[in-house]
Amino acid sequence: MKKVVIFPHAGGASLFYSAIIKEPVRILPIYLDYPGHLLKLTETLAETMDELVDYLLEELLEINDLVLEELIFFGHSMGGSVAYEVAKRIYEKYNISIEKLIISAKLPPGEMNLKIKIETIEDMWEYIQSLHKQPDEIHTNQELGKLLFPIMQQDISLLKQYETELRYPKYPLGNLQPHIFIGAQDKGDLKQYQNWQKFFQEKCQYEFFNGGHFYLQEDKNSFLKILHKTILET
Repeated sequence: MKKVVIFPHAGGASLFYSAIIKEPVRILPIYLDYPGHLLKLTETLAETMDELVDYLLEELLEINDLVLEELIFFGHSMGGSVAYEVAKRIYEKYNISIEKLIISAKLPPGEMNLKIKIETIEDMWEYIQSLHKQPDEIHTNQELGKLLFPIMQQDISLLKQYETELRYPKYPLGNLQPHIFIGAQDKGDLKQYQNWQKFFQEKCQYEFFNGGHFYLQEDKNSFLKILHKTILET
């Protein structure tokens, strides 16, 4: 059975992905949540990428019967960068390459728009709406806004700090297979996404879907078909 570790987007939680990603007999999703997010609100938000990577790697290593070189990582948006950094940490620390890394809806380090500002709840909703249109009852929900704001603000701050520290890896992450999933109407052009190749030894495989940043909802059937194929193929 293929074990697939899911890394959520900024402000996101594993519940979002458990509702989307089906579980065929041959695939076992492992859903991670970041500290201070929906299912871990009592914990302190990570301030840096290194802190978040340390936290998640420790959590992974506590899972029974986990063979690192057999793992597949799937990270969406911010989760793509986090998944990449966890895979890099595993390689640098243990000289082990995970099997595959699927990066979804995320430009490579150095390509993020650093002008993004999340200083108010209104800023947050405007940013979220620019990525994926939300029903009025969502962005007018004051309690939800108050809950989500500090999480989104810290996640974006963490990402901006990380993006300004453009770091080509000392090691090419070994022979893991990199896959880049892209929404055809998402921000960024193909040349930007192709810069992911600078971070890998093996050739990146690119998949395009109808939709924007959250194409995995907009083009769900195609997404699941390609995701399962990517996970299961040798």
